[in-house]
Amino acid sequence: MRLRAFRFLSERYRRRERPGNFAELFLFALILIIATWPMFSLANAMAVMK
Repeated sequence: MRLRAFRFLSERYRRRERPGNFAELFLFALILIIATWPMFSLANAMAVMK
């Protein structure tokens, strides 16, 4: 009985982690884009002014 409950809980938490990982990856990519966008934009503006 104890093993059955442990399997149920571990399977439940394993399923719960997958969307969390995807959301975390998506947020990381979004933050990375937001952080690097001004650098590329500034470099492009400086190249156009030359």
